[in-house]
Amino acid sequence: METDVVVALDAELSAFVAALARVLDRDFARVTNCPPWTLKELVVHVDITTRLPVRWPRGSGIPKAASEYYRRVERASSAYGQQNVERAQLAAAECASGVEAVERLARTQFDVIDRLRGEDLDRVIDVPAVGPMLLRDYIATRVVGVAAHGLDVSITLTSPPSTTQSAAAVCRPILLDLLDADLPSSLRWTDDDLLACGTGRRPLRDPERAALGALHSRFPLIS
Repeated sequence: METDVVVALDAELSAFVAALARVLDRDFARVTNCPPWTLKELVVHVDITTRLPVRWPRGSGIPKAASEYYRRVERASSAYGQQNVERAQLAAAECASGVEAVERLARTQFDVIDRLRGEDLDRVIDVPAVGPMLLRDYIATRVVGVAAHGLDVSITLTSPPSTTQSAAAVCRPILLDLLDADLPSSLRWTDDDLLACGTGRRPLRDPERAALGALHSRFPLIS
């Protein structure tokens, strides 16, 4: 049974927000696992990338898979990364505190999930620099983003990962598409293992490299 991407996004955002509920405001100034972002700036980045456009541009042609979102050429450029960094930093400067940034993300979550529940997830939209995608596949990329940055939060705060099972299940087929191969049966990875290593949040261990063979050079699958 296919995992409901809206349910998965809602659950993962709730887990992300909950993981920050008891963080002292001074700790939002910590540099994260995604330098140079501080924890406050990382929260704002997740807020920005979770928001939806006012109107969905209609796409035409054969919809591209969710994995194609991560294959677009611009992602490999330093300019793309720097633009993301600066956009989050500027937006974070508008928040008086890290707590306010988390509260803003919680409001974004409510608005986004409320809107998506009334959307046709099978309609084709046009995604900039990607092309036509099913709305559900685009939302799946939002799940990947929140789940990956949820791991950044846990690494930064040295706390247990908050990844939900539904989010990890959504991420798995996308990461396997990017690997473009089946995982060796000897690897015995869980969805959480694939998410952590596939997004570079955990380095491959020597036995994993050996099990993967030549495939190990493809990791991380998403940076």
